[in-house]
Parts: sequence; C-alpha cells; structure tokens
Amino acid sequence: MITGEVGTGKTLICRRLLNTLEEDFVSAYVPNPFLTPDGLILALAEELGLEVDHEKGRHHVMSQINKKLMVLEEEGRKVVFLLDEAQAIPE
Repeated sequence: MITGEVGTGKTLICRRLLNTLEEDFVSAYVPNPFLTPDGLILALAEELGLEVDHEKGRHHVMSQINKKLMVLEEEGRKVVFLLDEAQAIPE
C-alpha cells in the first residue's frame, strides 16, 4: 500500500512499477476505482484479458477470473493488481 498527500507521486510510482515488471508478471491496473462492485470485477477481468459475459452474473465473472489466475499460476506467472485511488471506492 502506498499512501500520501495529493500530488506526491503515488500514481507515478504505480506506473513506474508496471513498467519495470519482468515477463513472468501479469499486471492489472485500475486507475479509477469509483465503480460499482460489479464494475470493479469487470475491470479486473478486462485487465486480465478476459472476455466475459457480464449478463451471466457476478459469480460467472468471478469464476472466469479464478480460472485465469489458476492458469497463470500453473504457468509460473505472478499477478500484480494495482488499484489506484482506492480511497475513492464507494461503500
């Protein structure tokens, strides 16, 4: 977790980290978390390269994300999920 006042470079650090990850990492970056819970889940799925049918419901999307994470684990890849401005997540 990175915290700090507005303008201190938190987003810059996130972007720098993303640019320095090696090939065995998969990154998922959500710059604006002011989304509904379903919107946040869909954003993560999209960042992981998944094409999901959101009309099948949250459970289906979460299942697809979990399957993708297991495949990446089997491939020896690590996932980095960056949620910028996390304090803006609605209750």
